[in-house]
Amino acid sequence: MQHHYSVVGLQEPGGMNVLSLEQKTLVGNILRFEGTGQQYRVVWCEDPLPTEFDAAWLAINGRVTLRVALDRR
Repeated sequence: MQHHYSVVGLQEPGGMNVLSLEQKTLVGNILRFEGTGQQYRVVWCEDPLPTEFDAAWLAINGRVTLRVALDRR
């Protein structure tokens, strides 16, 4: 299974800013955080990164590649 890595501009409680996703993100997609059950809608994204190291490096440098908003449905 191929994973896609993104740096999200929102940190879930006890979570990390680097996400490993099973599918590429598209604007409008819904992401659910397992720990809290909260759902977020993708409002902006760049292309995913090939490795977790690449995403971690961007996170360390404060660069975001994915923005989400709480889905209030």
